[in-house]
Amino acid sequence: MPVRTRCYAALALGLLADQPTTPGDAFAKDGKLVVRGLWTRLQEDRAGDETSVALLVALSMQCRQGVPEAVRTGLRGLVSTGLLAGRRHGAIVQAQAALALARLADVDAAGVFLGILKGRSQSLEVRRSAILALGVLAPRLDEVRRVSAIDALVSHARRGDPDTTGLAWITVGRVLAADLADGSMA
Repeated sequence: MPVRTRCYAALALGLLADQPTTPGDAFAKDGKLVVRGLWTRLQEDRAGDETSVALLVALSMQCRQGVPEAVRTGLRGLVSTGLLAGRRHGAIVQAQAALALARLADVDAAGVFLGILKGRSQSLEVRRSAILALGVLAPRLDEVRRVSAIDALVSHARRGDPDTTGLAWITVGRVLAADLADGSMA
């Protein structure tokens, strides 16, 4: 199938993620069958950047409970190194993987994003996605992680380009809003 058709099919699977699954089918519960199919196709050699991004978007729309730890571990590796199944992916795929990881992983993923912000080895696209990913994680972060996130975001905002700085300040606002919503003043 043409690349565009494959991308639309992946996005359609993502949009269907909120539909109920068969209660009696343990494998299909929480969309595990769809997650497995998306993850398998993401690791294929023929999945170029466009298809990989569409697959990651579709994967990120799935129910968190239906995503196995092995998939989250693979996403962490893709975000951190750009490698998946022994194959190097471009910055745009790595950046989208960061957003998928933020939606699907637990709060420990914040360490990956903070590491990206503190380092200088990642591309601008990946650093921007790490900033946005911290905003996605903000409601799930505890007080200590929120303080660490704010410190890293403010530090990054002081040295970043204007667009990245703007994203950092928006994410600071999301983290502060999550903190206030929890009744914390950390």
